[in-house]
Amino acid sequence: MIERLLTSLRALAADVADERVRADAADAVRLTLDCPQHDLTSTQRARLRSLGDVLDDDAAAADAVADAARAACAALGIV
Repeated sequence: MIERLLTSLRALAADVADERVRADAADAVRLTLDCPQHDLTSTQRARLRSLGDVLDDDAAAADAVADAARAACAALGIV
């Protein structure tokens, strides 16, 4: 599932305005958070939750999505 999350974050970085990309990324975030196999820190969980919340908000600006995605990537150690 982490692989799917990484793929979704890369697609999101390429096109934050695409509704399908945003929906897929939101789904990947939810699956990652719900999977007990992932040993995520509280900071990683918080950043992923924030990203999921922004992605679920249809009115969220592309800048807000990009900022939340960058914060999630930083928390996960993805450069």
